[in-house]
Amino acid sequence: MKGKAQHRIPYLSRRWRVLIVLLVFSLTPFLVVTILCQRGAARFAKKILYSIEANLTEMVGKELQQTAESYVRVLNGRTGILDLDRSVSGKTAIDQLLSRVHQINDLSSQWSSAMHGFLVNSEIAEKTGELTLQIMVKRDFTEEDKTWQPVNESEWLSSTNTKGMAGLVNEISSGRNGYLEMIYGGVECIWAYAHATEGMSVVLVLPKEQILAQVQQAHDLLMLLTRRQWLVIGAASAMVIVLVILTAFWSSRSMTRPLQVMVEAIDRLAGGDFSSRMEFATGDEREILARAFNEMVPHLEDRLRIRKALEVAQEVQQNLLPLEIPVLPGFDISATAIYCDETGGDYFDFFPCGKDCEYLGVAIGDVSGHGVPAALLMTTARALLRMRSSQPGSIAQVVNSVNRLLTADTYEGGRFMTLFYLNIDQANRSLRWVRAGHEPGIFYEPATDTFEELLGPGIALGVDEEWQYEENERNGLASGQIILVGTDGIWETRKADGEMFGKQRLYGIIRQNTNKTAKGIEKAVLEALGEFRGESDQEDDITMVVIKVN
Repeated sequence: MKGKAQHRIPYLSRRWRVLIVLLVFSLTPFLVVTILCQRGAARFAKKILYSIEANLTEMVGKELQQTAESYVRVLNGRTGILDLDRSVSGKTAIDQLLSRVHQINDLSSQWSSAMHGFLVNSEIAEKTGELTLQIMVKRDFTEEDKTWQPVNESEWLSSTNTKGMAGLVNEISSGRNGYLEMIYGGVECIWAYAHATEGMSVVLVLPKEQILAQVQQAHDLLMLLTRRQWLVIGAASAMVIVLVILTAFWSSRSMTRPLQVMVEAIDRLAGGDFSSRMEFATGDEREILARAFNEMVPHLEDRLRIRKALEVAQEVQQNLLPLEIPVLPGFDISATAIYCDETGGDYFDFFPCGKDCEYLGVAIGDVSGHGVPAALLMTTARALLRMRSSQPGSIAQVVNSVNRLLTADTYEGGRFMTLFYLNIDQANRSLRWVRAGHEPGIFYEPATDTFEELLGPGIALGVDEEWQYEENERNGLASGQIILVGTDGIWETRKADGEMFGKQRLYGIIRQNTNKTAKGIEKAVLEALGEFRGESDQEDDITMVVIKVN
C-alpha cells in the first residue's frame, strides 16, 4: 500500500538482552571496586616505603654521626694522670701523624665504599670574608687507597645547597655534632659531623642511594607489580567496555529501527500523505504508540478537512460584511466585527438608498450560538434583509417581513436572531429605528454629558412570525453627538476572574474619546476590551457600529 512503512522488527528473545545487561552491570561494580582497591594498596605501600626510607635515613645518620665521633676520639688520643686521692694532676698524650691515625682507625668498613671523609677547619675566606670549611685531610673510600691524604693546596668543602651549607658551617663553627641531608657532588647524601678540637671537625659524607638500595629495589618491584595489575585491570575493563559497546549497538539498533519507521511515517504525514501508517511489532510501548498513530491519522484528516471548510466559510462570511463604509454627508461612520471562532453569528450591514439619497439604513444583528450554524442563519438573515430593504415600505414593515420568512426556517431548530435596524435621515437630521430583541443603542450627548438608550419594544427574529414591530424616532440631531450600536460581546467581555466589562466602562471610554473620529472611538473601545480581558480568550463575537454627528 502506498505510504505504508513495511518494516517488521523481529521480536528477539528478551532473556538474552536481560542476561547481557545483568552481566554488564555486575562486572562494572567489580571492576570499579578492584581499581579502587589497587589504587589504595599502591598508595599504602608507597606510604610504608616512604616511612621505612625516613626511619632508615634517621638511623644511618645517627650511626654515621657516631662514626665521626669515634674518629674524633682517636684524633684526641690523650688521658689524664690521677693522684692517690683520685684528683687530676696532669695529662698525657701520644704524638702520631694525622694520616697515620686515620689510617689505623678505619671504621668505614661497616658502611659503603662510596663514603667520603674530611677533616675540616673553620676559617674566614679572604676573598668573600665569609666563614667557610677548609679541608685539611680527606679520604675517598671509593678508591683502592684507604689512607687519608693531607691537602697541600687550599680546598674548600662545598655543596650546591647554599642554605644547607651555611647551616653546616654554623653548626661546625659552634662546636656541635650532628647530621643532615644535603647534596654532595650532585647526589643526595647524609652528612655527619663531629667536633674534634678548636676550629677542627670531622665530616663524613655517605650517598643515600647506597643505604636505600634495598628500599629502592622494593619500590621498583612494587611499581612493577602495580603496572602489571593495571594492565590486567585495563584488559578486563577493555573487554567490559567492548561488551557494553556491542550491547549498546545491538540494543540501539533494535530501538532505533522502529523509531526510524516512526520518523518516516510522521514526515510523510507532515507532507500531506494521510495514507501513512506505522507497521511493526515490538511487543512493547512502541507498538502501542504505532497503533495510536494509525488510529489518529484518519481523525486528523477529517479535522483538517473540516478546518479547510471553516477557513472557506470564514472567507465567505468576511466577504458578506461590507467592504466599505458608505459616505453620508454630515455623519462620520465606522464599523467592525471580530469573531471568536472561524465563523460567527454577529452581523452588520448598510442599506444606502442610491446615489444622492438622503437616507442610510444600518443593521446590526446577533444570532444565538457560535460557529457554522450561527453563520448560516446570519447569511440567511442578511439575504432577506437586503432583498426586503430594496422594496418599498417602512423599516418596521421590512423587519416584519424578514421575521415571517426567518421564522419558517428556524421554528423547529430553536435558533433566533436579535436585530437593531436604524435609519439615518440626513435632511431632517433624525433617527428612526426598530429594536427586535437586541440591546438598545447608546446615544451620547456631550453638551450635557448624558447617555440615553435607544429603547423600543420587540422580540428576537425567528420566534413569532405574527409579531408586529414598532418604529421609534428621535429628531434634532446636533454636532458632536455619538451613537454606538453593538452586540453583547462588548460589555459581557470577562477577565480571568469572571468580572465583566460592563456598560459603565463603555460609557467612560466614549466620554474620554469624544473629540476623536468614529474610527478613533471604535479603536479605543477595542483596545480597552483587549486590556481588560488580558490573557483570557475571547468568548463571544464583538460587533459595533459607531456614528458621530458632524
